Amino acid sequence: NIDRVELDYELFKIAKKKKIDIKEKVIIKELNKDNKTIYLSNGERIEFDYLVYADGTSSSGGKMNPIKMKNIALQAIFKADIKDGIDIHFGITKHGYAWVSSYKGIVNVGITDIYNHNLDYHKIIKDFINELGFKCNDHDIKGAFTPIGIVSPIIDDCIYYVGDAVGACDPLTLSGLRYGIDCGYKCALAIHTNNVSIYKKYIKRLKIKFSFMKIIQRIFYWPFIQFMVFRIGCRLFKPIISFAFNNIFLNKK
Repeated sequence: NIDRVELDYELFKIAKKKKIDIKEKVIIKELNKDNKTIYLSNGERIEFDYLVYADGTSSSGGKMNPIKMKNIALQAIFKADIKDGIDIHFGITKHGYAWVSSYKGIVNVGITDIYNHNLDYHKIIKDFINELGFKCNDHDIKGAFTPIGIVSPIIDDCIYYVGDAVGACDPLTLSGLRYGIDCGYKCALAIHTNNVSIYKKYIKRLKIKFSFMKIIQRIFYWPFIQFMVFRIGCRLFKPIISFAFNNIFLNKK
């Protein structure tokens, strides 16, 4: 396993080795689609043939192509002397789950939910941590959004959206890294071959799959379904439940 920050840094180093010009600590302040020009916060003006947004759910290009629904995930990582293992908790949030993972004295506690702006998720995770008997500082709690639903992959034949920016994340498992990499490859191939259908067909397949997983997500968190799965199913049909979990929700990410 590798920490996400470490993974991002390794990809950053690969880009550097390939002599790719990386603009650090700047953002796009203005986009002129007609002239295919962007203006950066450091005052630079850059003309482009293709512009690819790969900057997550809150993409700066999201104003043109907004993602309407999203999941929220918060986690806290801290030291604690407990036995190695992982536990999944349901009921902490209405349309999500919570987890407690520990390994070699490092504990990871987190929650997920379909984002509701009326809820104080910071308080929810702090209350959960306190209930578990742990203590952590506010700066230990980190959060991020993941998208629910696919948006238009291409605008004006020259602006592409990939990864979380296009909605390439499973709404049930919150798995997005694999899809983000696949998106980047298909997008690059479409641009390189001047064949937009390559990317559009790939995103269309994802849209169908994620629409199905969105329905499953809604159904899965019904109290009756969770009672049947965990109170009855896991006790009476453990091999079947385990097979479905590993082959549908894990291996198919």
